[in-house]
Amino acid sequence: MDDTALDIITGIAVPAASILISAWVAIQLAKGERKAAAAARAEERTDAAFASALTALATLNTINLRAESIAEPLRELRVALTLLDAATPAGDNDLLAEWFEAERLAGLAQSEESMRLLGLVPKQLQSDKDVERAVDAGAPVNSWARRFSGNLRYWRRRGASDAELRSLIESAKGLGPGRRPVALPDAEAHRHASRSSSDGT
Repeated sequence: MDDTALDIITGIAVPAASILISAWVAIQLAKGERKAAAAARAEERTDAAFASALTALATLNTINLRAESIAEPLRELRVALTLLDAATPAGDNDLLAEWFEAERLAGLAQSEESMRLLGLVPKQLQSDKDVERAVDAGAPVNSWARRFSGNLRYWRRRGASDAELRSLIESAKGLGPGRRPVALPDAEAHRHASRSSSDGT
């Protein structure tokens, strides 16, 4: 092969190879960008669902049962937990969804208990004791919402082991009138530490 033929082949092959390499790099970059964008969208959906769940729980923690409907925040919580579970990467088991559903049912039970207690309070509050009983009627659902909110924040920030999730599931499933839910151990310890610090102890 003479030099002229080699120059012709080289002049064709090298630019072609460069084009192929450039195209391959562009394709890989595009794939990476799509994956990054999809991950960002998933994170945004997770953040939005998490915020909605916390908002609903905050409402349930401070709700005035004599003036506000409890059905709406419970519905909002159910929707938020469904979206949060769907937006969270699936693990080897379905413990997260099981925990969310167990907590939702526990919330319903505590709400029913609060409404039962409220039904024992006179509609027309005649004394300070009546006012106190009306406030105390919200304790079951308030306590459940406050504890679930804390555990949800803990899970979002640090995650939870299968053992911790199973413990929370069992606690929620066994939650009945007058009983209080448990918190993740580290979350409870953190709250005690924060409380002690604020008290100066």
